[in-house]
Parts: sequence; C-alpha cells; structure tokens
Amino acid sequence: MRVVSPGEVANLAGDVQAILLGGLQRLAENLQPKDLRDMLRTAIVEQLRALKIPKHYELSGVSSSSTLNELKRLLSQAGVCHIGINRDELIKITSQHDSDYYAWPASVISEEDAFIVYKRAERFISEFACQSLYVHDLELDLLLIRSGSGEDTPTVAELERHRQAMLLAKIAVPLTLLRRAGMQGRAEWDFVLSGASLLSLVPFAEQYSRTTDNPEVALDSLLTKGYWRIPGGISVVVVPTIHVDLPESVSLAGAGDMCFAVRAAAISDPNFK
Repeated sequence: MRVVSPGEVANLAGDVQAILLGGLQRLAENLQPKDLRDMLRTAIVEQLRALKIPKHYELSGVSSSSTLNELKRLLSQAGVCHIGINRDELIKITSQHDSDYYAWPASVISEEDAFIVYKRAERFISEFACQSLYVHDLELDLLLIRSGSGEDTPTVAELERHRQAMLLAKIAVPLTLLRRAGMQGRAEWDFVLSGASLLSLVPFAEQYSRTTDNPEVALDSLLTKGYWRIPGGISVVVVPTIHVDLPESVSLAGAGDMCFAVRAAAISDPNFK
C-alpha cells in the first residue's frame, strides 16, 4: 500500500476552489491496529495541509466528547476551520452532561426556539474553536462566524455574500431532490418562504438583538438584511427556509449534506454573486 504524498494531492486538486469533507470522525476513534490508525491520521493531515484552499467539514455521527475533542485536534492540524452541522446533531452534542460542549439538557427548553439553537451553536463554536459554524435546518438556517480580533471580522460585503450562498442552498436543495426523484419538469412546483420559518425568524431577531449593544439597529439589520456583525466577536447570518410541498415519494435523505455543500461551494466561487 502506498500513501499519496501531499504534493501529489495538491497537483491533483489543480484549480479546485474548496474541499468538502465528512466521515473523518472514524480517524478520531481509537481504532486498531494503532500503527495503521496513526499512519492514516498523519497522511490525512499532511494531505489536507497541502491544499491551500478553504476546507469545510460536515459534522455528523459523533457520539462522544472524547471523539469530538480528538476530531477537533485533527481538523485544527489539517487547517479545517469551517464546520457544518444540522440542528438535531447540534442539540445532541450540546445536551450530553459529560461533554465539554454541554449547554443544557434537550428537554429543559423547547428546541423549536431558534434563539436557543443559536445559544447552543455559540457554545459549540467557542469550545470547538472553529472559524465558522453553519447550522442547517428545515426551519431556520444560522451561520456563526467567530473572529479573534477586529482585523479578521467579516466585512458587511462578506456577510451579504454568505447570506446569498445560504439562500441559494435553500432553493437548490429542493430542486435537487426533485431531480433525483425524476420529477423535475413534470409539474409546476411553488417555492415560497416557509411560514413556520418566518415565525421563527422574528422572535429570534427580537431575542438576539436584546443581547447586543444596539438592540434597535440589530433588530432592523436581522429582519431586513439577515445578519449582524460583531467586530472581534461572533457575527451571525440568518436565512429562512424555502417551503416546497414535495410528494411523499421524494426522499429527504441527504438534504442537509446537500445544503452544506451548495453553500460551501458557492461561497468559495470567486464569480458567485
């Protein structure tokens, strides 16, 4: 068996603008034999470090705090700083009493409250020390961007670009599901903003804005622009979902991964507007 060198990986990547990853949690587990596991870990880290492009990781299927902490170490070494996660996974991770990411039990407060989801995400991004956390959901999508100083705080133009990419993902995924089911083009499909999502957006904006230094301006920005910028802190972008009355025969399997991938690909494309 020959492990591909970092240089070969970089050459194969060519002009690829971003890389989307998943499944590396297996390397964070204590698999045997140890020598093989360590060799694979080293190879993956070196290969990913050779790719000088944005690297995004979809986090799912991690059941223990120790595995999460080891995954955090591996991703940090590999230069992966953009994480995607669905709401259910985020709640599960931040509800475990023995976890470093613990916020509170899932049963204490309604998880339909988008502000509660945000607070869980805030806890996770701070502990996991990633640069961005994209929480995708059927109701309301949240993007948290963490900056260590005012200099690396995202600009208003960057936040607007992130929001456009998130909106694109919410439209592209239903179309992809229909195409996968062989139903695209057979009928007209109405794409409208989800009423439940809008009902979730307004109280989130109200609750979140009260935590800022300028509540009235923050509320207006969230409701009209979809973002709030905090220099040297955690900025947030919020996007309501698109509702499509899909037939029962259309499977939703993989919708979250698609959403994550579309948004990551769009934001990495220099020509995306």
